[in-house]
Amino acid sequence: MRRIYFLLVLLIVSLTANANSGGFYYSNYKVDAFVHRNNAVDVTETMTVVFQQSRHGIYRTIPCEFSVVRNVAADGQEEQKQEMQYYNKVSRVSVEGFPYEAYEESGSIVIKIGSPDFTVLGEKTYVLHYTYEYADDRIPHRDYLLHSVLGADMNAPIEHFEFDMEFEKPLPATIADNLYIYSGGWGTDGRSLNVNPTITANAISASLDSIPENMAVTLAATLPEGYYEGVETITSDRCYMFLAITIALALLLIVIELTTRHPQVVKTIEFYPPEGISSAEVGTIIDDSADDIDIASLIPWFASKGYIAINEVKKNVLEVTRLRDLPDDAPDYQKSTMKMLFHRDDTVRLDKLKDLGTQVQKSKMHLARVFTGEQKLVRHHWGLILLFLLMCSSVLTFWFSTPTTRYNSTMFFASTVIWAIPFFFGVMWRLIIKSRELITSRASIYFGCVIRLALVVGVYFVWINEISDYGNFLSKEIVALLFGLCFIAGELSGRLIIDTDYRADMMGRLLGFREFIKTAEKDRLESLQSDDPEYFYKVLPFALVFGLSDKWADQFKDITVQQPDWYTTSVGYHNAMNLSHLTHSLASASSNAITVAQHSTQTASHGSFGGGGFAGGGGGGGGGGSW
Repeated sequence: MRRIYFLLVLLIVSLTANANSGGFYYSNYKVDAFVHRNNAVDVTETMTVVFQQSRHGIYRTIPCEFSVVRNVAADGQEEQKQEMQYYNKVSRVSVEGFPYEAYEESGSIVIKIGSPDFTVLGEKTYVLHYTYEYADDRIPHRDYLLHSVLGADMNAPIEHFEFDMEFEKPLPATIADNLYIYSGGWGTDGRSLNVNPTITANAISASLDSIPENMAVTLAATLPEGYYEGVETITSDRCYMFLAITIALALLLIVIELTTRHPQVVKTIEFYPPEGISSAEVGTIIDDSADDIDIASLIPWFASKGYIAINEVKKNVLEVTRLRDLPDDAPDYQKSTMKMLFHRDDTVRLDKLKDLGTQVQKSKMHLARVFTGEQKLVRHHWGLILLFLLMCSSVLTFWFSTPTTRYNSTMFFASTVIWAIPFFFGVMWRLIIKSRELITSRASIYFGCVIRLALVVGVYFVWINEISDYGNFLSKEIVALLFGLCFIAGELSGRLIIDTDYRADMMGRLLGFREFIKTAEKDRLESLQSDDPEYFYKVLPFALVFGLSDKWADQFKDITVQQPDWYTTSVGYHNAMNLSHLTHSLASASSNAITVAQHSTQTASHGSFGGGGFAGGGGGGGGGGSW
């Protein structure tokens, strides 16, 4: 009568197109499990399947990864809940009498039984064997039993189910009072299937009938520490080895960085730029980088030298005309820039320069090549090798600090990427901006340092509160020490980029020249302008690369400056009023022209149990269906 009732329910379910669309059910499902001392579980699943439709066979999915909230405090201490993540292994898979394939997919082992060349119908019995190897629970005060003998994703009903879990090592005498069997849908912590187990000194078994699809049975118990013996563990040896290397490298680097000699930059007040160098070269010297603005400054520089004329056709729209060619011995970057400007005609509007990214890059490349040999700007200290090794050793320290990384690459990604945010990017930033510090305000440098320190502190608390929840060999004090040492080494890393004597000498003169542009007295400017009526315009390209073009124009608001021969405008020229306008127009139009010319091409080319248990949780279990 019970069987007739079960088949009637199954028929109704099938007619209503329930989730059992696979056209089969389990008439009998038996799980025999043997738990070894090392918490490896040999499992045999005997499944008698009734196919109501022609299918190729069945499949089982066995999850390797699971997480559970556990009490990590010692007995007698205040309870401390913590989410623990585990990644276990499934090995020695075999199926009796049927072809099969086993493969990993999305953190689970999929066992596909049957052949694509044949179909089955009616009753078939499958016997599946596998070993489920649990990882170390990483809780020093107790061991656990948390195993699903029936998973929550079995998408067909089971007429009769039984399990027999045998233990190589006798169970503690208190197991009957400590055992909890969760049953029901995935995630529930109740006993909806009302499993009544038989418990002996070495086994737990039970049977039940008429289990709907997607119902799980999970055994959970707290066991005394040491119940499992020889469980594969991940030791802290490598973590502390790389920790020691990291600390040693950080300390050595700090000493090297603090004791590295740098040539002294002596600022001298200058009224003119150094003889024989252009504004583009000055711009490269001050920040050790050939930038767009350096190339853009050549437009007013060419004009001041008489190579081109500039006409303002309308507000902030400039037209340039070639007046004469550059001399044969002109540097390649100047020839390349002139070729870029006049690649089609001898007169061109700057706002029409487009699709010249390759030519702009070529000009910057030639500009950078000027500073080689005796004119080389910086040299790199061999300590940069130690800095690279420090980065590697710190990554490996965090790689081996989280036991779950042995099983789960996600934890490695989280561990190392979170660490990389303050350290790697901070070091890269320091190395890049080091050459610009002489023209950067102290307030900006200190503010940037504070921001990065705040970021390090923030990441430290993310590490302690989030990553370490998954198990960590390193205490928060050790992590704080590591973060602190690496932060200091990173902040000092710019000292491993050393100015050459040539750059130090040039920087002293350029810093003095820059200071004069910012703070020059009116009397001095009037005298210089009187001696050289073109003085304002000769200095303007250099003010542009210093970022002081507006300031330079403001310095001359009460000084008479004649309109240059190479500049014409349709709006009239009224000295003080238009001097600021001319300066702004030259600066913005020139820099915009180079930016648009470069990036128009580039853009187009680019994208009770002690906490933590529920039905379907723990190891084993999983799901199954037909195919």
